[in-house]
Amino acid sequence: MALGARPARVAGMVVRWSLRLVVVGLLVGLPFAYGVARLAEQQLFGVNARDPVPFFAVAGLLAVAGTEG
Repeated sequence: MALGARPARVAGMVVRWSLRLVVVGLLVGLPFAYGVARLAEQQLFGVNARDPVPFFAVAGLLAVAGTEG
């Protein structure tokens, strides 16, 4: 821990930094995942790439996992 820093302030800095990384990862990853899902929809029978529920569910799960720790 930094000398002279309060534990709450250090924890806040860590949470802000991890949230920033999670948001950047989601902004980059979601369009990429949608494109890959569209490709899978063309290649596989019965796959629907236009269902937003799995995308937002996984994004939420990753956001929670990214800020824990």
